[in-house]
Amino acid sequence: MEVSNTPSGGRTARPLILVVDDSPSTIDTLTAFLGTDYRIVAVTDGASALASVAAQPPDLVLLDVVMPGLDGIEVCHRLKADATTRAIPVIFITARDDEESELAAFEAGAVDVIRKPFSHLVVRRRVRTQVALKLFRDHLVRVPVRLGMELHDHQAQLMTGLLFQLDAACHVLGPASDATPVRRYIDRAAELARQCMAQTRQTIRELRETAADDEALAEGIARTLRPFADNTETVLRIRQRGLSVPLDGDARHALCRVAQEAATNAVRHGRATEIDVLVAFDEPGLRLVVRDDGCGFDTARVAGGSGMGLSGMRERMTAVGGRLQIQSQPGRGTCITAEVPL
Repeated sequence: MEVSNTPSGGRTARPLILVVDDSPSTIDTLTAFLGTDYRIVAVTDGASALASVAAQPPDLVLLDVVMPGLDGIEVCHRLKADATTRAIPVIFITARDDEESELAAFEAGAVDVIRKPFSHLVVRRRVRTQVALKLFRDHLVRVPVRLGMELHDHQAQLMTGLLFQLDAACHVLGPASDATPVRRYIDRAAELARQCMAQTRQTIRELRETAADDEALAEGIARTLRPFADNTETVLRIRQRGLSVPLDGDARHALCRVAQEAATNAVRHGRATEIDVLVAFDEPGLRLVVRDDGCGFDTARVAGGSGMGLSGMRERMTAVGGRLQIQSQPGRGTCITAEVPL
């Protein structure tokens, strides 16, 4: 089942909300609360939710926890594991009021939890807050791209035109002017223009890198660990929690290498069948957590970081101002946590 209040003709600027709940009455209630300010698409099961997001990414997902088939927690895990959908905020809607359920929702990647029965004002205000944050974040991601384009289209083009004019002036003066003061001034102006052009190009490159930073860490880890998923039977899950913030290249590279080393140890030495990777943007820093179900080891025997690549991981984190924590017990798997300040 799928319902929608999206107009059939024309393009609307209203944000899009996907409601996922197996109760038609809940869908009707939320549509009544939100339909005047938002476009609403509603589905009644987890598989349809994933298909709907793939076809038309929403600005917010209101997701029921308990559903037949794929439950809300699993749907959220899958959304956060996909680089194309992880930035979509998810608010869980649930009748449960226990702390364990709420923590499970946040661990899955939710930004908020709304409990049934609904309060009209609470639903509208929480939805409005998360949609506004999503739209503002989308705007911030686009800003560096637009600035780079503006620099390329205007300043870089102006510098190119200036260089052409200076070359033309040298041609008019002729070879005999090589040693004259005027020619020296022109040559100096051309050199300054070339330096300005080089600095502009470097700024454009940095702006492009900044625009890519939002997904670079999770995507980089996914690419780094892809061989484990492709060439082994180990089940690999990668998810992100929290809104991404810019991360410098050295820290991003160090975290990718830590994830690679941790996964290598889990497969080769720990004989793990499952590896869970969490990238969490939490105050006051970023945490990378790599947890496996392998055989584990006695941390006291490797307290100094020797063996199993632990020394290299610690050195990488120290170099970027971070730290590494290792929790492991024989027969109970290993959890490696890398933290860097933001």
